[in-house]
Amino acid sequence: MAERSSPEDTEIRRCKVSIPLAPTFFRSTRSVSQSDLILTETRLIYELGGKRHEILLEDLIGIQVLQSPPPNTDTDCRIEINSYPLVGTRKASRKFVETVVQFDSASSFQDNLSTAVEWKKAINLQCRRAVRKIFHYDVQDSAVDDDEAALVPRHFLVFINPVGGPGRGVSDFRQHVQPLFDLAEINYNIIVTERQGHAQDIMKDYDVTQIDGIVLSSGDGLLYEVINGLLEREDWESAVKTPIGMLPTGSGNALCASTLYEANEEYNLTNAAFQIIRGGIIPMDIATVQVADDTKRYMTLLSNWGMVADVDIESEKWRSIGETRFLLGGLISIIKKKTYRGRLHYLPVDASASDDRAASEIGPASPPTLGTRATKENSEAVATATEMESRHITIQVTAEGRQEAASSHPEEDSRTGVEGVEDSSAAGTMDDQQVASNGSRERELTLPIEIDSTETLKQPDGSSPSAHLYASSYTHAVSDSRISPALPSLQTTTSEARNGEQVADSESPSKSRTVVQGPKTPLLPKSVTDPVPGDWVTLDAEFLIASAVMIPHMGNGFIADPNFSIGTGRFRILYVCSDMGRFELLSLLSGADSGNHLEMDKVKLVDARAYRIEPITAPGMLTLDGEVVPYGPMQGQVHKHLARVMCRKRRSTHSQTI
Repeated sequence: MAERSSPEDTEIRRCKVSIPLAPTFFRSTRSVSQSDLILTETRLIYELGGKRHEILLEDLIGIQVLQSPPPNTDTDCRIEINSYPLVGTRKASRKFVETVVQFDSASSFQDNLSTAVEWKKAINLQCRRAVRKIFHYDVQDSAVDDDEAALVPRHFLVFINPVGGPGRGVSDFRQHVQPLFDLAEINYNIIVTERQGHAQDIMKDYDVTQIDGIVLSSGDGLLYEVINGLLEREDWESAVKTPIGMLPTGSGNALCASTLYEANEEYNLTNAAFQIIRGGIIPMDIATVQVADDTKRYMTLLSNWGMVADVDIESEKWRSIGETRFLLGGLISIIKKKTYRGRLHYLPVDASASDDRAASEIGPASPPTLGTRATKENSEAVATATEMESRHITIQVTAEGRQEAASSHPEEDSRTGVEGVEDSSAAGTMDDQQVASNGSRERELTLPIEIDSTETLKQPDGSSPSAHLYASSYTHAVSDSRISPALPSLQTTTSEARNGEQVADSESPSKSRTVVQGPKTPLLPKSVTDPVPGDWVTLDAEFLIASAVMIPHMGNGFIADPNFSIGTGRFRILYVCSDMGRFELLSLLSGADSGNHLEMDKVKLVDARAYRIEPITAPGMLTLDGEVVPYGPMQGQVHKHLARVMCRKRRSTHSQTI
């Protein structure tokens, strides 16, 4: 029989069960092996063929109780335990596994069914406890762990962008995400966006108290809309805390890539869905950005000026090839090697005069936990700025790459040095369906039929979806049936798109809306044309790239800094000046997927609480989270832990046994 769990992993309950020996044919066989089923604090344990097997609760997708007995018996009740464990020792790949357990101790089906239902509740409740101990969970729940109310299925609002990236958002959700959500018994409302600004308009009024999270099947454009919509509300402080989950069906997918990177998970759509189902919630920073017309926008990822912004926007005509468009656009941009004259101002994180101003905006301290990866020390430029305290520094960068500080101590050098970091990402694939020797079957999950993504969802009254505010919406609720209903066809559009989002009508309220809500910005000058404070550093140069990032990735395949983390409360500013040659730019592009570009002397990094970009070269592009904003001076301030994102990031103190 299976060994008892160790004292560090306390046993919660056990019972006698049977494990079918050939689960692929379990509906037509009575070949079973007797075993104890043991539930501990972190896993399920059973024995098969004299060998101990375990299912980690953190890998659980869901449990289905079959509502009728298997063939050749009138009394036995079976449950299917669906999990998604790591496989192999070298690659962080996962595989679907279905384990069948048979309850047959009682003499009637109803008694065995009751036992199965009780076990399902116990496993789900302990799974909830385990996941919240293993992963960072930045939410304070009022429900008590032992209260059955804690087992009420979660309810998500799902936005799908039908034209993001290759344009497979609807079909990808149906085939890869919906089956997992159904197995996990998650309820969800689906809204397929119809134009740019659609999600933003919805979120400024949507009752977020009725949902447990917002799931975005898109690139990063929908995230920009949702965050800006939430921050326009009167209840923005609570609304913006609604957890957000990302599904990478667009082109950029920077936030999804960053969350999977933080979780040390392979980047793919299935892992992203699993992270939403069985992951934690971590705090995420938001920045207020004031653009050239002095209106405010909000970003969660990054702002770009120079080559990166140009590639992002100019490659949109190749959106159908997905993320490859950025590689193609990058090569063309390197050949052109356009330079951008201007000034980059920033407030170093160690500037002495900034703490009091920041405290007036941040408010009470955020909940503890959430350690981040160890980051490199700030550059010498930041250290120099700290020593100079409140004296303003202007650094003139010459064509040869020399930086000359115009201050009372001209001998002080402000150059930055960056060390490279090895890539820790891993790749893997899902094997085809096969029968495993541990009494489980490994399989791919997909819907049994293909559904044309151009089909139209009709309203109950027979009218066109365009006649309704939530025109392309669908509500799915978990039923008691073993078979989940198929997702009905959803309205999509064929309108011209920009950056993976539909083009808004000229009368769209998103274009003229003025943001009046949101956090204060005491670190920023009142206007983008006002002088920056004396404790800011100024770089005056010919730039190739100037980006302010808030997460590790600038996109899937481009790691801004492997040592950076989500929720640090700072910008990491990456800039490259015009003295970098084309071959060096090619090296930068080829090393960006692993972070090797940071080994290059001409790639500079500084940490800042606030920044301003003042372009002199015109015309040009400025982007926030991939969205074009008015070209001209732009300044931003980061707000630490203002929002939340779903992520399987482990607590640093956690071990495999709780």
